[in-house]
Amino acid sequence: MFLLNHWIARRAPGRVDAASVNQYDFLLERALACTKERGHKPNFIAVDFYALGDLFRVVDTLNGLP
Repeated sequence: MFLLNHWIARRAPGRVDAASVNQYDFLLERALACTKERGHKPNFIAVDFYALGDLFRVVDTLNGLP
């Protein structure tokens, strides 16, 4: 099991920060970098405010879905 924790840790969770770091390009690049470093894709991606940004689209991309 490979869990990718993805959030800004230097302060309390915020919707503005989450909307930024949960954007498709930002989150996908992080997931792909972790995949390259660890040798396999994350099974789970943990984010703050999952409904903000493109988490589900990134997961679909990682799973090879359109």
